Amino acid sequence: MLYRFSRFISKRPLIGLLTCIVTALIFSIIPSILFHFPDFRDPKMGFEARGTELAKRLSAWNLLLEATRPSGPLTSNPDDETSVNIMNNGQVKQYRSSFLGYNKNKTKEQKEQPIIPLDQDELDNTTPLPTEEVPYQEDDGFGSHHKEVNWTAIMELGRDDNKGGGKRKNGKHKNRIYADENGDEEENKNQDKQSSSTWRRQHESYFCGPPSIDYSHVVISSTNGSDLLSLSSIMATCQIQEYLTSPKEYKSLCQTKGDREFTECCPIWSLPNYIAQLNKKRTCFDITEQDIRQTKKLLETCAFDFAAKKDEYLDCEVDSLYPCQQNCTVYNILHFITEKNYLFPPKEKPQLRNAIVFLPLAKSSALLDYYKNIISVGKLEKNHVTITAIDFGLKEILFDDLLLHDTWLIAAGAGSIVLFIYLYTSSLFLTGIIILTISQSLGVSYFFYTCVFNIQFFPFMNILAIIVALGIGSDDAFIVFNTWYNASKETTNVSSIDLYYTVLKHASIAICVTCVTTVAAFLTSIDSKITAVACFSIFASTTVVVNFVLMLLMLPSAIVLSERMRSISVFNIESLLSGYVDTFLSLFTEAVFRLKYFWLIILSVITAMSAVIVLYNPTLKLPDTAEFQLFTSDHLFEQYDFKYKNMFFFETFEMPEGQLQDYAYKMPLRFVFGIIPEDNGDRLNPASNGELVLDPKFDIASDKAQVWLKNFCKRVRAQPFYQSTQGPMLSNCFIEPFVEWMKVKCIDPVDQQKKFPCCEKYGFPYPKKVFNTCSVRFTNSLYKTPSSFFTRGITGPKFSKVHNDPQKDKREKPKVRAIVVEYDSNVSYTSSYIKIRNFYSQVESWFHEELKTAPASLKNGFFLSELNFYDLQDALQKDTINSIIVSIIVALIVLMFSLMNPVLAIMAIVTISSIIFVSIATLVLLGWKLNVLESVAICLVIGLSVDYSLHYVHNYKMAPDKSSRKNRVEYAIKMMSGPSLMAGLTTATTGAFMLPSSVLGYVQIGTFLIIMISVSWIYANFFLLPLLLVIGPVHGWAQFHYPDWLCSTFSCSYGGDDKTRIESETTSVTNERNSDMRESRELDTISGKRVSPPLSTRNQSPASVETEAGI
Repeated sequence: MLYRFSRFISKRPLIGLLTCIVTALIFSIIPSILFHFPDFRDPKMGFEARGTELAKRLSAWNLLLEATRPSGPLTSNPDDETSVNIMNNGQVKQYRSSFLGYNKNKTKEQKEQPIIPLDQDELDNTTPLPTEEVPYQEDDGFGSHHKEVNWTAIMELGRDDNKGGGKRKNGKHKNRIYADENGDEEENKNQDKQSSSTWRRQHESYFCGPPSIDYSHVVISSTNGSDLLSLSSIMATCQIQEYLTSPKEYKSLCQTKGDREFTECCPIWSLPNYIAQLNKKRTCFDITEQDIRQTKKLLETCAFDFAAKKDEYLDCEVDSLYPCQQNCTVYNILHFITEKNYLFPPKEKPQLRNAIVFLPLAKSSALLDYYKNIISVGKLEKNHVTITAIDFGLKEILFDDLLLHDTWLIAAGAGSIVLFIYLYTSSLFLTGIIILTISQSLGVSYFFYTCVFNIQFFPFMNILAIIVALGIGSDDAFIVFNTWYNASKETTNVSSIDLYYTVLKHASIAICVTCVTTVAAFLTSIDSKITAVACFSIFASTTVVVNFVLMLLMLPSAIVLSERMRSISVFNIESLLSGYVDTFLSLFTEAVFRLKYFWLIILSVITAMSAVIVLYNPTLKLPDTAEFQLFTSDHLFEQYDFKYKNMFFFETFEMPEGQLQDYAYKMPLRFVFGIIPEDNGDRLNPASNGELVLDPKFDIASDKAQVWLKNFCKRVRAQPFYQSTQGPMLSNCFIEPFVEWMKVKCIDPVDQQKKFPCCEKYGFPYPKKVFNTCSVRFTNSLYKTPSSFFTRGITGPKFSKVHNDPQKDKREKPKVRAIVVEYDSNVSYTSSYIKIRNFYSQVESWFHEELKTAPASLKNGFFLSELNFYDLQDALQKDTINSIIVSIIVALIVLMFSLMNPVLAIMAIVTISSIIFVSIATLVLLGWKLNVLESVAICLVIGLSVDYSLHYVHNYKMAPDKSSRKNRVEYAIKMMSGPSLMAGLTTATTGAFMLPSSVLGYVQIGTFLIIMISVSWIYANFFLLPLLLVIGPVHGWAQFHYPDWLCSTFSCSYGGDDKTRIESETTSVTNERNSDMRESRELDTISGKRVSPPLSTRNQSPASVETEAGI
């Protein structure tokens, strides 16, 4: 087979080359016709775990939430067919809407908030914030210090009764101008219309409602450590505000005031503007030192009460117990504008270092031009105040934009590869064919990925396959070309067909072994629980295989054509570089031979230290935030997400360490029954969520299930991880309030209404029919309960919508198909893997024991909490460790069978393991954390680290003279030093060109390539070669051979002392060779010039170039 292919390319090289090119081109075009080009506008898509036990539960929970929407098959309130089910996406969103003060649906009247100005005389009578931290007392509450404060003075702060502007009437309406005691809103509105427009803008509705997380915002910081609540800082912030509002895009994008009389942009929510309004100043430029002192005193006075009564501050109720809550400005400044550490913990002289400025610009892709405008001008700093972070909601949009913009860096890297290949081959034609082969390997791989494997999701990580193709493709090309040149030196009595056969046989084995080991390393991640990693594993493996096939099919034909065309070359590179190459090879060989023990000791110590770094301390740490970094760390978007975001109350669940932990968001204890935790969607497609699977055995109406569930709720509250909730929460455990509700009289003594059968006539547990009927009535009554006691849609029973199915009897009553029990735990939300793992393990093990006593209808229940990020962390850690171990084992097996020498295989594995440890240790020292991109990078280390080491041991085995280690190592250096050096330079240069990018993915890829290639090349040359010089096998020691019957089927390759095996192997094609001898020699005569020698062997005499006798 191989000989027939050699004969074909010797006779028809052009036909063979064009056929491969056209076929590969067709395969590359088909996906572009059938599918859309990959969209990377959501680069984080696929960065979640799929297939883990937790992932299945999270998927089932999300499907349950979808199923209880108005269009879903389930409902939380079966009696309310026309109501909209306001199912929240988990406890987190509910928390954000209440605790963080986030509400999208505020009306215009609700958004109008009065700004109560300050009065210096009244502030002088108030008591400032204590400078020592007040210990938390459970009985008195965090704000117990309020008794020491002059609340009467605060209640009257800055109210101007003459103008009436600051005065608010009593009422219960939130965040609005309050009606009078009789509820006469119209009268108040008429009074407002009679007020002057200037006064109205400055006082009642100066700001367009409160700040919101949906508005774009920037962080301003002090560069010299000064207080932002100083006059100079306030003035500098005002100038920055003017700059932010100056671009022309601002006026077309900003939110305007609703009143027809005023169409200007809403004011910016900032510290200077709040101070100006509190102190009755027209603009922030009119602020004085006295105004700042008054504002600071107000904030310090109300700080503790704000921390303890945050939820009440949301309402800003006038008749509330604590007067600080009457002033919404206090809440807005402390919650949205100033950093948490400003007043927490209390300090003697608090200094504000960071604050936020909210712009009346809704986060959207429309802000991209505005962002580019303010960044391009670069006026982000005034005096000692500067913009240090930005959140415009543009992160993914800008990433997609820069991903294409920075492709010129990849193009520059590709240009450097072209240069290196040309330097090595001295042929523009061969250089073009090699680049075309690498490019088409990616196109054909994409065809198999989309059309054959039918994978619909193409993550951003798959772009890394370009690096795989460039690295392995150039390496394979250099090996084929080097093999060709060395084999062509022996021209005596060897026809062109035999020469082609020799080159193909030797090169195919060399690059096939690296192909198999690399593919095996990548395929170890195919079972990864992270969708993006699994997709990359498939695409990268396919790329390596396709590259191997195309390289063997196209490059030999191209070399034959290049030889016959007298190889097109622009100038004679040989004469220019040959002297330098000879000097390098001489010095390199001397360094390996003379300093072999030095290299072994030094690199062994480095390997040992790297193993300690990777396995013991500091180790490759897991990510500590759910945010995925897209840009470099100094980018303003990343500065906000990773440095400043958690500094402000409105953005974070976590409180400052050791402070106010009683007010932090608690991990929920969520127990779900009636749903099978199953993910039946496409694991390789994040958009495929599958369908909800109901538990066919679930029956909460059975006597045993009712009793067990009621006792279960009691046992939950008795556990050490449970935290009691202040006040009754009827939705926590459905069965308990249901039992109390059933104790009513069968005939109401007041209105004489009949309650039967839902009354005291039946005792607990209830008959099935009674339970099914009364559970519906009870749920309907719950939905009429005030929201303070009942959380709609999240917990409780979920009923089937049988009345929506025309094929079923409408008179059939809905049944409970699932039930959710939820309590708060005493564990605060955190991104710490260890803390959440301990919490999950404790609750999961306890619940597992509880299910052993549950009836069969409830045994499929499962526990869930806010564990998405923990599941990702856990999957990353386990998958990465497993892939490293499995890939090393697979590489060892492949090396054993390819080399048939266990000693050489073990040496190669030791070298490869050292490369992996040193590369990962370097990444650890650079501060990398084990996120999705880093996991893929480690997969690349495993896949690409085998090349150089494997080629060296393969050539050591194939050396003609096996009598001494020195001769065998010299042969390996002669055959591989040039290809390995050029391949390393091409890959490392490509990485270097990617470093200037602002896209973190490009920077990390470039950094990783430089590290990995450098470490791999150093260890292959200065660790493996000295190791072979010291303990490498000689003669035929530990060398096994393939069976004769296998060699008769496949082309086996042996060393110089196995000529008899080569002769017996090739007897089957002797007649074909004799018949083609004359034609082959005629072709040799036509060839006017052999291919130019590669850099590694130029200026060597033919006698000095040893070739393998049987190759």
